[in-house]
Amino acid sequence: MSDAEKPNRRGRMRRAAVQEPEVVEEELDEIAEDDSRHALTPKKGRATVGRRNPDEEPVKRGLLGRLRDYFAGVRSELEKVAWPTREDVIRLVRIVVIVTLAAALVLGLVSFGFNQLFAAGLNQPLWFVAFGAVVGAVVFVVWRRNKTRATPSDSYRSRL
Repeated sequence: MSDAEKPNRRGRMRRAAVQEPEVVEEELDEIAEDDSRHALTPKKGRATVGRRNPDEEPVKRGLLGRLRDYFAGVRSELEKVAWPTREDVIRLVRIVVIVTLAAALVLGLVSFGFNQLFAAGLNQPLWFVAFGAVVGAVVFVVWRRNKTRATPSDSYRSRL
């Protein structure tokens, strides 16, 4: 059914709200059969009462009262936290320390390598040219390999 052929549901709901309850149920059943994605119900005919009583005035507290409430809330939330066991903490600390040391070692070696390359390049500028040519060749080869391997279904755009 095209959009032009679909009945105006809003108008049907307005008419259904003023009709008899049996008629309203029948029309709602028809609407539900037409499009089960939307849950349509008639309006209540009255305003919904809010949770707060508008007659109550909020309690005014000073700075110390608000701080006390804040820390009471923090304490109640901390009681709800599922704290890890001692074994879990030890295991996770070990993992973090090992990964940190490994990353520091790798980054230190890379830094040392580039320092040596830079020192050699200052003595003989041919090292800079050779290093740039090698990096350019590697980038070109990787780019060509990825370009020839990628089919339209494997490309990034087709996965969006």
